[in-house]
Amino acid sequence: MLFYVLLGSFIRDEAVKVFEHLVSLGVKPNAKSYALLVDAHLIKRDIKAALSTINDMVVAGFEPTKEILKKGSKTLCQRDGL
Repeated sequence: MLFYVLLGSFIRDEAVKVFEHLVSLGVKPNAKSYALLVDAHLIKRDIKAALSTINDMVVAGFEPTKEILKKGSKTLCQRDGL
């Protein structure tokens, strides 16, 4: 179990670094890159960061898929014990 927690943290941290590096180089994120970043946050169960990324996605003109919203809802419910 600890391995998966550490792996999830590593994946999320690396995904954020790559995303931010690409943006700093002037690369414009697309819907898929936002979705992957949301997934990385959800793996770590960081709902706040996932929602912030979804908001950034919408502001950038992309609509989150039903799958992204469903994963976020599921993670939120798991966190709250629903």
